[in-house]
Amino acid sequence: MKALFSALLILTTTLIYGGSDSTINCEKPVIDNVKKIVLADEATYSLQLKGAATVMFTVDENNKVHIESIQSSDFVTAFHVKHALEGKVICLNNMSSGTTYTIVIEFNDKTQVNLF
Repeated sequence: MKALFSALLILTTTLIYGGSDSTINCEKPVIDNVKKIVLADEATYSLQLKGAATVMFTVDENNKVHIESIQSSDFVTAFHVKHALEGKVICLNNMSSGTTYTIVIEFNDKTQVNLF
């Protein structure tokens, strides 16, 4: 219980005071940019997230990400992914807005911030 409370406290603090300074590369595919947003977030390392999350999302006409669903065996991972992505602006690169995309984001000790 203490571990869960500590994890949520760290996540909340990071969401309030920290943020991702990741730069989106518009020449890369949407999937790579979405993964970079999540994996470059400081909370990913603070929480030492492990496992994977399957994320279904759409991108609206203003290029904002909207999460449809997240499947993960860990509540903290799902919570982190949702808050890292929801409302972020990304480049569509010849992909249509309103389309539902599905990606799997894996978290492990070898996760690298620089995906590009």
